[in-house]
Amino acid sequence: MVVLISNDLMFPSQISSAARSLGIPCQTLGSIARLAEISEPIKLALVDLATATAPIDRLLADLRGAAPHAKAVAYGPHVQAGQLAAAREAGFDQVVTRGQLASQMVEILTSANVPDGER
Repeated sequence: MVVLISNDLMFPSQISSAARSLGIPCQTLGSIARLAEISEPIKLALVDLATATAPIDRLLADLRGAAPHAKAVAYGPHVQAGQLAAAREAGFDQVVTRGQLASQMVEILTSANVPDGER
């Protein structure tokens, strides 16, 4: 299961569509607090830094608390270099710009479905 944490209406729909075409279940949530609603194991969590309202380190801590085994990927606009750097410093597994996510979407989505020992 892939979970998108975003309040954006446009870009997450592209991600969801790509996931569906790959046969990967995908759900968009407006906040990390809603992760408790997901009953399936979460393999990948994509966090939209552009719509995040909490401090980045707290976002990651909350994400790890709710989905400890999920690969945590933060993404945001390339012009928000400070946000992207803060996500790297906080310890997200991967941090990419929105453009990088768009161009590497299949690779990122499928990397979450690789068994843990094979990553």
